[in-house]
Amino acid sequence: TFMAGLALGSVIFGRVVDKYRSPLKVYGIIEILLGIYCVISPLIFYLVKTAYLYLSPITPDATFRADFEPMQFVLSLVVLIIPTTLMGGTLPALVKYLARTEKIGFNIAMPYAVNTLGAVTGCLVMGLFALYYFGVNATVYLAGVIDIIVGALILVLYRKTAADAQSGAVIDQKAPKPIFPGQGSRRINAVIVTVFYLSGFTSLAYEVLWTRVLSLVLGSSVYAFTIMLATFLAGIGIGSIAFAPFVDRCKRPLFWFALLEAVIGLFAIASIFIYRELPFIFFNLKQSFGDQFWLFLVFKFLLASAVMIVPTLAMGAIFPLVIRIYSEGVGTIGKKVGNIYSVNTAGAILGSFVGGFILVPVVGAQAGVMLMAGLNISLSFVILY
Repeated sequence: TFMAGLALGSVIFGRVVDKYRSPLKVYGIIEILLGIYCVISPLIFYLVKTAYLYLSPITPDATFRADFEPMQFVLSLVVLIIPTTLMGGTLPALVKYLARTEKIGFNIAMPYAVNTLGAVTGCLVMGLFALYYFGVNATVYLAGVIDIIVGALILVLYRKTAADAQSGAVIDQKAPKPIFPGQGSRRINAVIVTVFYLSGFTSLAYEVLWTRVLSLVLGSSVYAFTIMLATFLAGIGIGSIAFAPFVDRCKRPLFWFALLEAVIGLFAIASIFIYRELPFIFFNLKQSFGDQFWLFLVFKFLLASAVMIVPTLAMGAIFPLVIRIYSEGVGTIGKKVGNIYSVNTAGAILGSFVGGFILVPVVGAQAGVMLMAGLNISLSFVILY
């Protein structure tokens, strides 16, 4: 549901920012609306909980069900679709504002990377500190207030840039030349979009499978889940920011796309041999450092990184590279970013569903990783062809 909202928001607001000349203003409004919803979300969650208990009452003859329950899905969709749609609109709006030069790849990689690293920070602060010291509701209120402040500051910045534009201070707003001449055919774009969809599918399937495997070693506490999620996001953010200076200069972007897909697949296979040894390593670390809580958490992060970090670095580098291949000019960059981001996110939705509901219970996590790795390597050959 969370990923579906991101996909929907990227499609909707990708078109909105192309119609309006003030993407920065759109971005500020999105942040303020998101903050308002965040502040009132505890009340919304309470109402949803009440509705759920009314629609699915607990009776003396009720039995526990661990399978998929449609009512839970519908209520989760109702609660999360509005804020996640707003979240999905932030990247197209920001990229539309920044993409004023021919460095489209760089201007996409940087906000994407910074946003992802911000997600890592939020994940760590929430999971390791805020929940313990402030509780759930106070943490949510704080996050909402931060969003509102960010939105207000963005609107102030928008007014300044609008005033500068009227005085002639803003320069270089003309549309750049086509970014990738000679490769913009419908056939190649169709292949790129399809491969990127499947790449998103494998990425979230890996996240589910790796989380399942690592939880057997690191545990299933809030701290362990926070570390696993932060590691996954950190790899994506660092990969994007490390590849940003190179993405506009590479002369064979399709070759690099294929190479990165192959790296994901090969190192995913290698991860199987790594996490076979993790229980023994974890046991020895717990014996030596179990009484030093924060140091022990650092070792958990390193263990999770041993499994995830190389594939996620490649995942982070792929997004700006695909945008660079797919884009042909700044005139419709918001729409293009929204389209390609939504395609990847739609694949991620299916990947998380297949990983959690099919691969883990049917074939197991290890065989699931092998299947996803085979798909990544196959995608690499498709791109090369």
